[in-house]
Amino acid sequence: MNSIGMKVTKYFKEDKLLIHPLENPALDEDCEFAEDPQRLLGKLALQIERIPKEREIIIVDAITNLASYCPDSVILRFFSSCKRLCKDKRTIILSAHSYAFDEKMLVRFRDLCDAHISLGIETIANKTATMLEVSKAHNAKLNRDNTVALEVVPGVGMNPLPFNKVRA
Repeated sequence: MNSIGMKVTKYFKEDKLLIHPLENPALDEDCEFAEDPQRLLGKLALQIERIPKEREIIIVDAITNLASYCPDSVILRFFSSCKRLCKDKRTIILSAHSYAFDEKMLVRFRDLCDAHISLGIETIANKTATMLEVSKAHNAKLNRDNTVALEVVPGVGMNPLPFNKVRA
């Protein structure tokens, strides 16, 4: 995160980083705890808004399943709400799989975000590597290749791998 300008080490040390894991929505109508995914996404926006202001970085992991069952207008409203909350010196990091969204709407969702980072997995020289691509940062779309190859080492962290990719 430091390499893309997000210095978060001090937030970990000062206990100012909140990670909010999401449970999958209960869609079984026979379940007494079943709740409408649209309503859940609205409640999530309210929960984020109610987090104390001293919590400057909020990570929501992941909205994929919840967004998969919501209409585009509800997701747009959620993203707009998050964008509004970021004006108070906050950073909200949302993780989602792109397959949860219609391709046309995915472009609109990305436009609402100040940054867009994609993760993928590729095989490089017989090694499985995590590919991190920054396509938008500080609300500016990046036109050149901004991809980093990383090897995830359990218990250690991530090691950068030497990697060059040529686009034709």
